Amino acid sequence: MSVVIVWDLDDTLIETGYKYQEFINQFVSQYFKGDAFKFDEHINAIKKLDGQRVLEFGFKPNRLIESMLMYAYKHDLYTIDMENWLRTYYNIFIKYGSYNLILNVYDVLVAANKWDYTYNYILTSGVKEMQTKKINYAQLNDYIDGVEIIEHFKTKKDFKDIKKKIIKEECLDDSTLFISVGNSLKSDIYPAIEAGFYGIFLETDNNATFYDVEKKIDYSYFYTSTNREDFKLDDLQDVIEFWQK
Repeated sequence: MSVVIVWDLDDTLIETGYKYQEFINQFVSQYFKGDAFKFDEHINAIKKLDGQRVLEFGFKPNRLIESMLMYAYKHDLYTIDMENWLRTYYNIFIKYGSYNLILNVYDVLVAANKWDYTYNYILTSGVKEMQTKKINYAQLNDYIDGVEIIEHFKTKKDFKDIKKKIIKEECLDDSTLFISVGNSLKSDIYPAIEAGFYGIFLETDNNATFYDVEKKIDYSYFYTSTNREDFKLDDLQDVIEFWQK
């Protein structure tokens, strides 16, 4: 039996949440200095606003900058210097910066790539230019069989479509086991299970609470690691053996 593993990219294979967090931290430190006692409140409010905009409008270029500027307008703090600072910082630190591999999960991907019955794909949402840069910076291309980048104005990954595409490309049959690995229940796990995948949920501490949802699912189709750094090759082998029975 063939196994197809579809991996999420951001904060599953490479660390991106720390950039998002640092960008917001720097913004609040720079422009809310007189309100230091509300530092965390400002940060959480910006995250909440940005999360709502993701769910409503999808991933789009400069979305995070727009969220920050909206928040600044609300507090009567907007200046053209602020906007220039945001765009400069974004281009240097976020858009063109390097990205760190999440080593344990990366090691599992590399090892699974060596199995002759396994196909590894990346399915990610975001701006194509940025997502491609991340994959290239992280040198993931040697260990994957394909990449699908969801258009930036969409928020939902279409697992049914990618399943059909992979089956056609790789000439697979209906007995193929499809697994989605990701750190978001909303976008990586529940829709994948609904499309006939099994799900491996790697919990993170990136505080993206707007991705959390409660939903009743059949837990025989679902595996969760309490922390993505604890995810090992043995875990993947065990769930594959269990799901193949």
